Amino acid sequence: MIITKEIENTIHDLAVKQITADFAAIKENAHSNHEQLYAFATGIVADVTGFFSVGNTVESLKRILEKYEEKDFHASYFWWISNWEYKGINDNALFNFLDQTFYSDDFNWEKMDILRKAYEPILIKALKTCDKNGVFGIGKERENIVIYIQYVDSCDENFDDISSEQVNPKNIHLLFKERWNDKQENLTKIITQKLKAL
Repeated sequence: MIITKEIENTIHDLAVKQITADFAAIKENAHSNHEQLYAFATGIVADVTGFFSVGNTVESLKRILEKYEEKDFHASYFWWISNWEYKGINDNALFNFLDQTFYSDDFNWEKMDILRKAYEPILIKALKTCDKNGVFGIGKERENIVIYIQYVDSCDENFDDISSEQVNPKNIHLLFKERWNDKQENLTKIITQKLKAL
């Protein structure tokens, strides 16, 4: 399965459009509630039909932990995006394009795997374009948020780190990469301190 330059550009442009709109909506909702946005992620699935954006705030994380009666601040609640409260607008334009372009009666798992491997770098490029355009803020504002892509069906659990490394400033990525490591300074510890200060 070959993705032409024209198809690649369309996927990129649709992703940039949706991520930009999603982030603006999430940021506006978080700021209107006077909450500290610390993460923004794009959720995808193995068959590339899923595409959505979510964000999380320190205050929202506190509500999530209280909801699940989580007392030890387990890091999974910080970084698994399925439970995050702030959602994007999800206009489905990208999904509709992918569905119309690639899915047919002879579409199978082998073709899907090829498509997924071609799709991943396009989405990373779209996030980088958004970052370059200042969508996620500049200066201190940008340094206070981590951006990444997550397979919500656990298709590739390393992709959080792969995408983070290519999108975030190096210092933010390194703190994010160590988020599960209690022996290292990491982003989970930093967010935990903000949680405790609420």
